[in-house]
Amino acid sequence: MRSFWRVGAGVAAGALALGAASPPHLASLTPDEVPRLKAGLWRGQVSVDGGAPVIGNYCNHGDPVVKPPKGRCSHFEVRRAADGSIVTDSSCVDDSGVSASLHSVTSGDYATAYVQDGRTERTMALQPPLVTTAHMSFRYIGPCSKKGS
Repeated sequence: MRSFWRVGAGVAAGALALGAASPPHLASLTPDEVPRLKAGLWRGQVSVDGGAPVIGNYCNHGDPVVKPPKGRCSHFEVRRAADGSIVTDSSCVDDSGVSASLHSVTSGDYATAYVQDGRTERTMALQPPLVTTAHMSFRYIGPCSKKGS
């Protein structure tokens, strides 16, 4: 279901955040060092702000487990924690002037399963900050269908 992946990708890229710099005990990763997901069909559950999970499938082509967020970002960093999890932090501004601080932690073997948790804090003029949290869990199902599921 392409719509599920759009929801999941949107949550992952835009609804996971904190904005505090990563602790110094994390090792920085270059784009080539970021783990890649096993290519194929993945089933996931996405829950935003503790709500009921949205469940769906998406076809992945071996993409990196985390990608830079879209938009103008003054800060984007990917690090590996001592436990092997991947930690991202970024600060971005969209075309309407809304700024967002993003933080996510992703863990798993990336061949059979992975989990991503995160927090986003958006700041708009004359508005209190809007905080969104997300929990996503995915498991590998098998090859993608010829339609690209």
